[in-house]
Amino acid sequence: MTESLPTDATPWPAPDTVTCPNCQTDLTYYDPNSSFYACESCHAFFEAAYEQKPRIIQKASNPNPGGGLPTLAIGSEGYLLGEWVRVTGYMLKQEKGTSYRWREYMLLLKNGTTRQLAEYNGHWMWIEPASQKYIISGPTSKSYVINNAGDDYLIYARYQAELLNVVGEFDWNILDDERLTTEEYIAPPRMLVNEKGNSQNDWYEATYVSREDIAQAFGLGTNSLPDTYGVGSIQPNKYAATWTHVVLLTLLAAVTAIVIHLVNIVFRPSGTIFRETLTTVALVPQTNTVDAAQRAIDSASIAQSQPTPKMLRTRSFAIKGPTAVDIEFQSNVDNTWVEFATELVDEQTNQRYIFTEAVEYYHGYSDGENWTEGGTESSATLSKIPSGQYHLEITPYTQYGQQLSFAVNVGQNTSLISNVLLILGLLALYPIYLLFRRSGFENLRWSQSDFGPKTEEE
Repeated sequence: MTESLPTDATPWPAPDTVTCPNCQTDLTYYDPNSSFYACESCHAFFEAAYEQKPRIIQKASNPNPGGGLPTLAIGSEGYLLGEWVRVTGYMLKQEKGTSYRWREYMLLLKNGTTRQLAEYNGHWMWIEPASQKYIISGPTSKSYVINNAGDDYLIYARYQAELLNVVGEFDWNILDDERLTTEEYIAPPRMLVNEKGNSQNDWYEATYVSREDIAQAFGLGTNSLPDTYGVGSIQPNKYAATWTHVVLLTLLAAVTAIVIHLVNIVFRPSGTIFRETLTTVALVPQTNTVDAAQRAIDSASIAQSQPTPKMLRTRSFAIKGPTAVDIEFQSNVDNTWVEFATELVDEQTNQRYIFTEAVEYYHGYSDGENWTEGGTESSATLSKIPSGQYHLEITPYTQYGQQLSFAVNVGQNTSLISNVLLILGLLALYPIYLLFRRSGFENLRWSQSDFGPKTEEE
């Protein structure tokens, strides 16, 4: 819903009329300080100083170059950035030697002072005279920078402008501006503008204004304003605006996850709750291969030709959960392997947690070097195991004729650092995404500049 504009009893300066010396059209003007005018009828630009005969300075050859009519009508009123403003003048400009065009509007305030409103590619900025002159530092033109109130303003553009179209009234000869060199320094959403010539060195301060704010200020629909294209020179980086908050929240969440993990380690220390040593006799035929796929084929073959391998049941043990349970197998394998098809069984509910773990260890000597592969231990971790009385049912598979002993150790409150790392990785995803978007936004901004953002080392 559009907010109602505040009322202000302060009157506007009384409007008056001036007669165009070229076509004799009476033109309404609103600023009593104006002395230069652009006729809307014949497009002549003339001077009409107080009590002096008007004189034509230039006639416009093309009144509407490239669709250069004003979006904000001359004489329209609005309330912008806490000020009542009236549009009194309009200029369509182009950077010399390029096709870059932008619009500038002269705004009259009720106190008789003026401001400017500039629009390029649908991006708007409010421009007012600077409160001071700024000092430019830097050893080379590409590293010119201005420090103001702790912010570094980097040089963004340097150009000369030419007028393509002009309408309304002005208090200076705007044609003189074509001889000026303009430099823009940015620290979004602000800009410092320096216009300098032979005897002129003026500074202006600019602030980004959103398209929605312009529409609301002048009571227009956003569709009646130029479409926004690309990234504005001082358009706020919405990704940078949220970056600090996101990083702080992410760090807070990461620290919380680590603290919870450490608290669990301190108050629920891990420890062994069960250990037993068992012996098995192999049923799978002898094979020289160490390939896991081949062992699977061997196991399938023995299932058709030999009795079912013997299942071994351990003693009962208690688990205090919910907790992570680590089940470790240790075997005296030597150039062989053993697989344990295992079920952790809740003796009250008969809930079964099924997994398979393998232990294999090989070593030898070849090509003048000793080599080893595998090891004599292997473990599996089961998470969120509830409290209860449990036992293990283990069916070991190994090479035929092998008699192997193995130990099984059961520990609870296992510290799952992998879970913490997973949480930290997930927490980092959005900041990483935001970092790329923020960087991409700035790259688009500076792609329109002849200069790039410079560091102190450059």
